[in-house]
Amino acid sequence: MKTTHIKTLNEYIEWVESINPNLKSELYLFRGLSDEKYHIEASAWRRLPSTHNRSSNDEFLEINRVLIKEARLQGHDYKNGRKLTDLEVLAELQHLGAATCLIDFTYSAQIALWFACQFNHNSSTNGNVGAVLNNPNTIEEITPKMLEVRDFDSFFNAPSRKIWQPQLFRWQPRHLNNRIASQHSVFLLGGNQVIPPDEECIIDATCKEEILKSLDVCSHITGKTLFNDLEGFASQHAHNKPFPVPNYLVLGHQAYQRQEYEEAIINYEKAIRWNPKDANPYFWRGHARVSIQQYQEAIEDFDEVFRIGRGNMVNVYQIRGYAKSCLGLSNEAKQDYQKGLQLAQQDNNQEKIENFQNALRELNSYTTV
Repeated sequence: MKTTHIKTLNEYIEWVESINPNLKSELYLFRGLSDEKYHIEASAWRRLPSTHNRSSNDEFLEINRVLIKEARLQGHDYKNGRKLTDLEVLAELQHLGAATCLIDFTYSAQIALWFACQFNHNSSTNGNVGAVLNNPNTIEEITPKMLEVRDFDSFFNAPSRKIWQPQLFRWQPRHLNNRIASQHSVFLLGGNQVIPPDEECIIDATCKEEILKSLDVCSHITGKTLFNDLEGFASQHAHNKPFPVPNYLVLGHQAYQRQEYEEAIINYEKAIRWNPKDANPYFWRGHARVSIQQYQEAIEDFDEVFRIGRGNMVNVYQIRGYAKSCLGLSNEAKQDYQKGLQLAQQDNNQEKIENFQNALRELNSYTTV
């Protein structure tokens, strides 16, 4: 098996298309891992001692049996007035973080990539996406009828259609919760609890953050959309999650366009608090203040833009000159217009040149009356 290394979303899509050239739906099941050293395995294995012999399923299955039994004893086996089957109990518990025999996969290659791009304790760790061929000869689909008539153990003692390969089962309980549907999740379970991928690719650690941004922009795949329930919402706001600062500058622009200038000023002020070294919110807050005739406050904002020293100074001279003229500061306004005119002439910006010339003529007409 050839392992491909990828650094961008486009490279990843090319890899997915290369292993599935006919683009058949659901040909592969995908699993994303944040560390390339991780195996595709059931999380319940990790509850066993490291010295445990994994060739035996007895203790592994006992962990799941005990989990189901204790959940039922505590009344956690009912949902919407219906008693859950053994596998449904495990799926609900895994959804809330318990370690079970169920191995999470997804039909969506891009969702698997999102999981592979997550950061664990080591931000320099490469991710991994494994693809398992969804072969009906080795992976049997679990139907609702099978859930009713078969007990938990029967899925792990099923005779295999191929002697050399343990029988696996595929189960997609969309009815249990929104998260399973939003993640296009599917569980694998059965005799083989460590599943080698048929194809895999490695995600470069240094590119994870950019790939996550691309997934958000191109496919709207984020933690918020994948974990779209109360537990997911809470986990996205845990103590170890950075606060996703809203784009107050954009919110300010939107309010400004609606001519809600006070609301725009509030958002520009929030943008300034989060990044006081950015000249843009000062400039636009000044614009909004001019619109409600707060000329002195607007001038102070434009002064701050000059102090920071970043921005289109031609525009700043123009609007600050106008604010000064409204306060009757004709000489100061004239100086701003003249400086702006000089910059516009240097840039050969004919529109701005005419604007400043008109402003100066209008200012002169006021002062000569």
